Amino acid sequence: MRIFPTLPPTVLHKAWTIFGGFFLLGILGWLAYLAHGLELPGAPMTYLVEFVGWTLGCLAGFLASPGDPNETERFSKVGTAIGFFVSGYLLSKLEPSLRIIFENGVLITNSLYGIRLAVFVAAFICGAVQMYVYRYYSRRTESTAVARAAQGDTRLPGKPSNQ
Repeated sequence: MRIFPTLPPTVLHKAWTIFGGFFLLGILGWLAYLAHGLELPGAPMTYLVEFVGWTLGCLAGFLASPGDPNETERFSKVGTAIGFFVSGYLLSKLEPSLRIIFENGVLITNSLYGIRLAVFVAAFICGAVQMYVYRYYSRRTESTAVARAAQGDTRLPGKPSNQ
């Protein structure tokens, strides 16, 4: 008797991808906490930077993994629109803040800015990889199930035939 039922690979891949992404996000938050040391009043802002990096990474991973030709066309239009928005409006609004961070070597001399930049980049990469892998495995296992159904095989992908 099995305690846990056999789940189709689609569900397992999705669950492990989501769990793994949040686990990495938690580890990154813990490392950011350790990097702050006793300077905890600045930690919530670092966690916000981590969350924004992860969210933007998920968006980038989503846009980088279209599922069909229609999505490819739509994603390219959306990506272009986001690129114009970021390069035009958003950059002009953030320019005064960015000037303070990058002038006179403040990014190097103030370790808090360096920590936040590293946290943002790491969270962005984790979010992008998590979303890309999630969408890749979702499409792959679903297309396998559709191909098997077209051949008359009604088993779930990965499930042995004797069950």
